[in-house]
Amino acid sequence: MSTSLIFCNATTPSSMTIVELAASYAAENSASDGYRANLLRTARKFGVYGLLRVRQLCAEAVNTALAEMKCTPATRHNIRREILTLWRWAFDRDLSSNPPLRLHRIKVRARPVEAWSMQTLEKILALASRDETPVSLRVPQVTRSMILPAWIGVAFDTGLRFADVHGLTIRSFRNDCVAVTAGKTGKTTIRRISEDTADEVGRLFKHSPDGTLFKWAVPRRRAFVMWQRFLAEHKISGSSKFLRRSCATYVHKKSPGQASDYLSHSDPKLVWKHYLDQTLLDMPEGPPSIRRAR
Repeated sequence: MSTSLIFCNATTPSSMTIVELAASYAAENSASDGYRANLLRTARKFGVYGLLRVRQLCAEAVNTALAEMKCTPATRHNIRREILTLWRWAFDRDLSSNPPLRLHRIKVRARPVEAWSMQTLEKILALASRDETPVSLRVPQVTRSMILPAWIGVAFDTGLRFADVHGLTIRSFRNDCVAVTAGKTGKTTIRRISEDTADEVGRLFKHSPDGTLFKWAVPRRRAFVMWQRFLAEHKISGSSKFLRRSCATYVHKKSPGQASDYLSHSDPKLVWKHYLDQTLLDMPEGPPSIRRAR
């Protein structure tokens, strides 16, 4: 981190901190808990680089802080977007006299989306059903074979994000459906689950002492570790995020154009950019093959 701080020529008398700005923005816009946490995290990051108060926001200071952050371009891109959102909101309310302009663009190289094929999903489910590894030392009697089949089924059937799957309770299930409010977006999501998934969920709930589906056995961080180790030990590429991608891909394959709504996206372009594995979809017929001399 640079030891030299950049001070902007701001005339606003506001003494509001950027953390307070993030909290105010989240409250006024009824942000979800997940988005509010992200905004506060971003505000604190800028504090590490000397940007503590709203009146300090200017292009030179924000650009310098972004350049010095030790993170991937994708993470830096997201942080830039969030601080720009807060800055614009502050400027519109006369909390900042510096207009939110001239921030450097951060290019993120997009890679082709990869998801698990149905054949791979069936293999993963079979491996999970036979894996008797304890999920943690805290509850050695709880094995991956008890947890993962239900997780795989729910995540694939519904397309829910990791945190929403982990947070499911017995009240989230009724009439063979999952009904939740997404933590990231605050949107209501109701999705039907298969009969096999409902059976796995029912079996797991019989062990739950508090009505949670997964939390009673694996805290969120432990759940990440469980997935990482399971996939690594069985030499399967990818991560638990692939379940949401595979869900979107096969929804689109069955009903073209419906995947975005199924994932509750506001922007239909997101599903093509981040979720659909086009190698698993029906591709247009290519050119004729070149004739080779025999």
